Amino acid sequence: MPTVISVHVIVVLLCCVIGLPAYAAYGNNIQDIVFYNLPQGDKVATLIELLYIFNIMGSFTITIQPIYALFEKGSA
Repeated sequence: MPTVISVHVIVVLLCCVIGLPAYAAYGNNIQDIVFYNLPQGDKVATLIELLYIFNIMGSFTITIQPIYALFEKGSA
């Protein structure tokens, strides 16, 4: 079996192993946006939200680099 198919099968199995018990435990009470499931006003939840904001701000630099390289090539 090719490696790509093997990896896809493993990922599907992991999703099922994690997702099915979670759905069985909580059902439709889970919100699609993970942050809505966190307790409001909790210090750990606030820290997680803050770290998520830093993650988004840091990934913008990685996303913009190829575009910047195209502009740099065009002006040369």
